[in-house]
Amino acid sequence: MKNCDMTDSVNIEHITQPEIMSGYLYRLQRAHTLLSVHIPGIDRSYNSIIIDVDADKNQMMLDVLHPESGHKEVMKLKEFSVNAHHEGIKLSFNGYIKELFNDDGKPAYLIDYPASLDYHQQREAYRAPVSMGDNVEIKINNESNMLSQGLITDISLGGLGLQFELKNSMPFRSGMLLPTCQFAIPGKNDFECALEVRNVREDSNNRFVYIGARYVKLGRQEERQIQQFVVKLERNMIRRSQR
Repeated sequence: MKNCDMTDSVNIEHITQPEIMSGYLYRLQRAHTLLSVHIPGIDRSYNSIIIDVDADKNQMMLDVLHPESGHKEVMKLKEFSVNAHHEGIKLSFNGYIKELFNDDGKPAYLIDYPASLDYHQQREAYRAPVSMGDNVEIKINNESNMLSQGLITDISLGGLGLQFELKNSMPFRSGMLLPTCQFAIPGKNDFECALEVRNVREDSNNRFVYIGARYVKLGRQEERQIQQFVVKLERNMIRRSQR
């Protein structure tokens, strides 16, 4: 059974893996991203933010709707839909209020993770190519702790392009979660992150397999380190072109 489904005609991916959902929900929470909340039968929209994400229980807490009239309306059916825009992507999901909490004197809504988190790609982050001169190696483990070693072919704030020898690599598939990935970048010898595989292809000679992957649960410090590494690669590329 596939955990991610890509609808090419509308470029929407339906994410159902809780681990991957958590990564995006944490980003929305950390950035205090404004949520646009729609209530069935109501023509207008209301605003909220995610105030807590519990990845262990697959639950999240939303702040009371604004304007305040939204709270009375949403409690009638306890159903709503959410749209959020963050760093060039749009995320949407449906929610149901499981329990009402008191958050420092204000109502807050406890909801379970949705059955599907819809990911709408709006723009691609710039990917800096990694030349043979930079030769950045990466080690990855899948959920069964199978290890593969390869090379990073390009890198961005959105994700990585990777190359592996086909005969020595694990079987990859789109939507696959890679919980442990390690590689070296300037200033941090062992950079570690989790990745989600987005696409997989083999070369015509069946020697290498190439995958595109995006980060899961990347923190602010890690984002800054990736950005600094991208800038360094760009500078190296410019210096080589001027020789």
